[in-house]
Amino acid sequence: MDREGLLRRVFDHSYGLGSSFRQFHRVDLTLVDLESILPTLGSPCMYPGFTRVEGRVTSRTERAPCGGQVAVPDLCTWWREAFLGLVSGLSTGVYASRVESPPSSARCVDLLHVDARSPFRLAPVPDSLAPALDKAAQKLARISPGTRLEVLGMNDGALHVQLHRTSAGCGLDMDRMLLRTLERSLPGVPIRDATPRSVLTDSVLDDSLLNEPALDEST
Repeated sequence: MDREGLLRRVFDHSYGLGSSFRQFHRVDLTLVDLESILPTLGSPCMYPGFTRVEGRVTSRTERAPCGGQVAVPDLCTWWREAFLGLVSGLSTGVYASRVESPPSSARCVDLLHVDARSPFRLAPVPDSLAPALDKAAQKLARISPGTRLEVLGMNDGALHVQLHRTSAGCGLDMDRMLLRTLERSLPGVPIRDATPRSVLTDSVLDDSLLNEPALDEST
């Protein structure tokens, strides 16, 4: 089984544990429940516990890296999938997000939130990416003047973006090529497309994005 398959298995196993607990005890854990329960499970990711974001139904935990990723490079990724899967199983109304972790960040930040699109799940784009991102945005504007690129922020090392169509004639094929071109312009930075689309359109885009050639870099 490849790496992505193993990660999916970790998520699914943790989801199954959480879901079984929820169904057996007939409870749907709330944000308050998870704030108190998760730090008792012994995961280094839950230390030192969650702090409520002022004025929001959101909790946040921030800590220095545990150091385990030095011996096991993918350790943070395995813990992330276990955390996300467990919360998804324990609650139908609370979401979990890994905002920052090594190797893309020098700290670990996790979030519990009731809004699926909470702005707190995204971190600011590092200054080091700004020049390449500005150049990429200019290139996309030349390729497709009818499409505007919005940068939403970073989530665990991945750049989240959204495409806004400002004129007719910009369809799925153009979106695919623009995203692939953006990916080529920012090597080593995973691109996550958050553009609202129908379920069918999303599946077509996701299945074909990585196989789509980038547009001519000289355009």
